[in-house]
Amino acid sequence: MLAAMQQRLSNSGRSSTAIIGTASRVFALGSQFVIVLALTKILPKVEFGNFMIAFSAYRLIATGIGTGLASVLLYHVSRRGEDHGELEVRLHRSALLVGTFLALALCAGGWFGADAIASAFEKPGLGMWLKTMTPFLLFSLLGMVSSGSYEGRSQVATAIFLTEVAPNALRLGLLGALPFLGLTDQWVAHVMAASVSLPWILSVRHIFTRSVRGVQWFSLWDYGYAARLAVFNFASLQVQGIDMVVAGWMFPADAVADYAIASRIAALYPFFLQLRVRMFGPVAGRLLARGDHVALQREVTLAKQFSTILVLFTVAGLLLATPLFLRLFWNSSTLATLLIIFAFAPVYRAHFAAGDRLLQMGGHANWNMGIQLAALAIVVGVPVVAGPSIGVVALPIAMTISGFALNPVIAYGARKLAGVTLLQPQDALSVFGAGVAVVVPMLALKGMVAVLVSGAMFLLLALMLLYLHRDILKGMT
Repeated sequence: MLAAMQQRLSNSGRSSTAIIGTASRVFALGSQFVIVLALTKILPKVEFGNFMIAFSAYRLIATGIGTGLASVLLYHVSRRGEDHGELEVRLHRSALLVGTFLALALCAGGWFGADAIASAFEKPGLGMWLKTMTPFLLFSLLGMVSSGSYEGRSQVATAIFLTEVAPNALRLGLLGALPFLGLTDQWVAHVMAASVSLPWILSVRHIFTRSVRGVQWFSLWDYGYAARLAVFNFASLQVQGIDMVVAGWMFPADAVADYAIASRIAALYPFFLQLRVRMFGPVAGRLLARGDHVALQREVTLAKQFSTILVLFTVAGLLLATPLFLRLFWNSSTLATLLIIFAFAPVYRAHFAAGDRLLQMGGHANWNMGIQLAALAIVVGVPVVAGPSIGVVALPIAMTISGFALNPVIAYGARKLAGVTLLQPQDALSVFGAGVAVVVPMLALKGMVAVLVSGAMFLLLALMLLYLHRDILKGMT
């Protein structure tokens, strides 16, 4: 059944990719809520906090390195258009060989260094999760590598299905079975490993064809490009990545559990933005190769407008649903505050997201890496200084500060290196409106009332922008 679905997705065009990709995101949006809920019911609060530290750390490593290697596939394959043929298979094999070597080395370090890391974090229960989650690290990394092949061939829907839809579906089914089977907490780690290994095995069947022999070894430029983008991706994973490691280091496990739920919900704010950016990647690669800057500016503007509206609707929906979901989790007043503060950064970021991908597809990895390293310094530095006095809210505040400081630098780089304009005067409405929707409810109201009012304000802003930019739907066809 999975193979049949993969074949249908591989045959989809750009319009159907948008429809299928959006449906996939909606499924993942709902399933991740249920998965987090299931984990809070299966695991005690402290163990849930320890699990989330290990899960986030390994996910950070796998996504960083895996996306770096996948970007090499995306870079080369997208420039061949329909004539990717044997190159894709040989490059794919090479990328997986490199990824497997790195993943096994990291798994060995995680296993043998687990107790020392747990001691350094002052969380004795963390060691068990660092050991049992090593297979998840291995197959997550390999799955991210293979996704670059599908994106390079403009099969974004297939990439999303294999890296997001199938893993979430497997987690839903398997986690739901654990309580009925009376299995121990460690089986959560096995479920996570199975959820990423099975889709990856399905995704790489084509590279074992006998009609294409050998591998296309990476050049020194390819290795450098992958390494720079790996560092970039490490630094860019500020939600459910770097932040969880910082929270695990600075706060007790039960506080980490509270933050894990808030940041998991906040990570869904830019959910549809990520889909639009992934669709933009291969298009940008082809337009850059042709030197068509007029069409490139049109695609950048379309991606920005559509992404901003999608993020606003997503933020509004999640904030309006917060009172219901907070009843399902343990009661914590911190969650409401965190969710509102988290809302601004992804809306602001949506205006610049195409710039990241554009610089990446143009081969300017150093530019992106410098920006994200600066952001990393802010996201780590602010909580270290302010965390002891204001608690975990220092983390979303740090993300907002880094966005304000560094996203305009991305816009400058995109204009200088690719000749396109990201931020325009008409964008002031969405940026200012998002700021008002966060600050006013926080200052004037409290608790769930503040969350609901903030969600309503974001919804109103989304509807206004949809009306003003109603022509963007025509650009999708």
